[in-house]
Amino acid sequence: MPRRHTVRSLRLVTCLLMGSLVLAACGRADAPGAGSAASGPGSAAPQRSLVMVASQVPTDFAAKGLAGGVGAATGVAENIPGVILNAALAIADERARVSPYLAESLPQLNSDSWQLFPDGTMETTYRLKPNLVWHDGQPLTAEDFAFAWEVYATPEYGVDRSIPIRFMSSVAAPDPRTVVIQWRQPWADAGILQGEQGGGSTTTSFPPLPRHILEDAHLESTGTGEGFLPNNPFWNANFVGAGPYKLDSYNPGVSIEGLAFKAHILGRPRIDRVSIRAIADVNTALAATVAGEVDFGADLFRAQEGLILERDWADGVVLWEALGSRTLQFQLRPDLASPPEIATDVRVRQAIAHAIDKRESFDAVTGGRGIMSDTRTHPGEEYHPLVDREVTKYPHDPRRTQQLLEEAGFTRSSTGRWLDTRGEPAGLPIWFTGGSSLFEQENAIIADQLKQFGFEAIPGRFPSGGSQQDRAQLPGMLAVGSGQFTTYHSANIPGPETRWAGGNRGGYSNPELDRLLDLLEGEVVRDEIVRLTIQIERLVSSELPGIFLYWHSRAWNHVNVLKGPTVRQVPKGAGSPMRNIHEWYWEP
Repeated sequence: MPRRHTVRSLRLVTCLLMGSLVLAACGRADAPGAGSAASGPGSAAPQRSLVMVASQVPTDFAAKGLAGGVGAATGVAENIPGVILNAALAIADERARVSPYLAESLPQLNSDSWQLFPDGTMETTYRLKPNLVWHDGQPLTAEDFAFAWEVYATPEYGVDRSIPIRFMSSVAAPDPRTVVIQWRQPWADAGILQGEQGGGSTTTSFPPLPRHILEDAHLESTGTGEGFLPNNPFWNANFVGAGPYKLDSYNPGVSIEGLAFKAHILGRPRIDRVSIRAIADVNTALAATVAGEVDFGADLFRAQEGLILERDWADGVVLWEALGSRTLQFQLRPDLASPPEIATDVRVRQAIAHAIDKRESFDAVTGGRGIMSDTRTHPGEEYHPLVDREVTKYPHDPRRTQQLLEEAGFTRSSTGRWLDTRGEPAGLPIWFTGGSSLFEQENAIIADQLKQFGFEAIPGRFPSGGSQQDRAQLPGMLAVGSGQFTTYHSANIPGPETRWAGGNRGGYSNPELDRLLDLLEGEVVRDEIVRLTIQIERLVSSELPGIFLYWHSRAWNHVNVLKGPTVRQVPKGAGSPMRNIHEWYWEP
C-alpha cells in the first residue's frame, strides 16, 4: 500500500496544474477561502458559490430517463434533476428514514390513506402542502402528479415498465391538493415516493412534471424528432422544477449553474449558488481537489484516492460509503459453463467459493473501508443479524475445496492441476467489466488464488461497450456490481426474446426462488418482508448462482468549512448526499 500511495502522489503532483486549469476554464468567480460571510444557524446565506465536481453531468434532464435521457447516466449525474432541480412527495435521509417533502404527510398502511383491496389492488392518497410553486412561480398542484403519470405511462417514451410506474394503474387529482394513486398490486414502498432516479428494482422515483408547460407538447408528441416530447427543449436549458435550486445556466454534459429557490418548500437554501462541473479523469479531479478548486466531490473516488485525500488533504473531509456490492456470477448455461460441472453440480460452485480468500481482494479494492459480508442484505439493515445467521457461508478453506471437488468426480493431474469429470483441465475464465484499475486488481488476485490451488484460471476484461449478448454468454465467472438477490429471478435471464437485457446473465432458474421473489415484491408488511428475505437469502446462498464477495467503498469529499453533507448508511437511504443540500452552509 505505501508504494501505491507514493506512485499516486507523484501522479497527483504532475496533475495539479491540469486540475486548476480545468476548473479555471469553467469560470469560477470566487476563491475557495475568501470573501464571503459565514452562515451558521439563523444567519444569511453567503455569496460564495458551492463548486461541486462529479464524474458526469447529465446531457439532459429528462425525468426518469425518458427515451434514454438521464437514465443513461450513472451515479450522481442521474440524480441531479430529481434532487437539486426538482422535488417529490417524500425525501429519505442517510438511514432510509423517510419524511414528507411536497406532501403534508405520508400514507399509512391500513388507514384511509393506504388501502388494500380483496382483489389484490391498492390505493394510496397523498395530501400536498399548501402554496407549492414551480420555479417559474406557477402553482404546483395534484394535477402535476396526475400529468406526470400520464407521461411516464406512455409506452413511446420508454419508461412505462419502470418501477413504480408499472405498478400504477392510474393517478387522479380530485382537488388541487390531493393525489390518489391506484395500484395494480401491493408494493411496500408505495407510501414513500421520492425524486431520485437511481436504485434499479428498488427505485421509488415519481417526480412531478409542470403540466402548464408540457401538456400541449405531450398531446402533440409525434415521431422521434423535434416533435417528440423527450426531445422538447424543456429537458435542456428550459427546465423548470420545484427543488432547492433553479436552473440558471446549463452546458449539457459539462456544467450546471443553479440559483437558490426562495420558495423552496423546505426552506430557501443557505448557499446562494451551486456550480456543478464534470471531470471524468480521476487524477485530474484529485489534483483539483487538493489544489483547493473543489468544495464538494461527488461520486468521484474509490478507496485509493480516498486514502490519498485523507493523508494529503488537510483542508477537507472524506466521507466513506460502503454500499456497492461485488459478486462473482457463474455462467450456468450447460453449453457455455466452464468447467461444465459448474452448471450441473453445486458442489463445484461451493468448492470454488471455499478456494477464494475474499480478504485479500477486499483489502486491495476497498482499502479496508468496505464491509466484509456473506449476505446480500446490507449489514446496516436492522434485520441483518437475522439473515446472517441463516445463510450458508464459505470461508477460505482449501481442504473443504479439495473434498468437494473429489466428491464431484474431479481428480488431480501429476502436476497438481485439477481435471474435470472428463479428464480435461478445469478451465475457469474470470471476467471483470470496464476500465477500473481496482477491479482489474481484484480480478488478478482471485485468478491467482485459483491458479495456486490448481484451477486453470484465466483472467479477462470484458469491454464496457461490449454487447449484452456477448456479456450474457461469457463462460466462467463475471464480477458484477449488483449483489441483489432479485437479479436471479428467471424473468431477468437475458436472451433473444429480451434483446439480451437482464441482470441474470448466467441463466440461473429456480421456480421456488421465483415464487419467493414474487411474494416479496407484493408484500407490504415488514415482518413478512423480513421472513421472505431470510428464506430467499438462505436459498440463494445454498444454491450459489454467484459468490457474494463484499461491499466495496466509495469516497465522497468536501472542504472543512462546508457543513451538512452526509452519505448513505444503508442502500435504501438517500441515494445522493445532495438530498439535503438546502441545509448546507459555510462555517466561519
